[in-house]
Amino acid sequence: MKKSSIIYHIAAILALTIITAHETIGSAQMIEPISNMQVSTDTKWLYHWTWHIDIIGVITLAIMLLIGARIGPGKWLTTMSLLIATG
Repeated sequence: MKKSSIIYHIAAILALTIITAHETIGSAQMIEPISNMQVSTDTKWLYHWTWHIDIIGVITLAIMLLIGARIGPGKWLTTMSLLIATG
């Protein structure tokens, strides 16, 4: 296995670790305070929406890193996938 593939795999594992921490630790700390806020329902919805968009973005990044590890660095598809995933 090439060194670059190992680095891509490590980055994907870190991304998946962040997702797990974000969902388990973060949501446990944030759901109640957001629910108890004295703001409009739309504002609460926006908080929840951005929370889920963050997760979707990091999941996409992890998938693209795994694709990059599989295809190999320097390939056109790898470069474009990572650029799309990171926005």
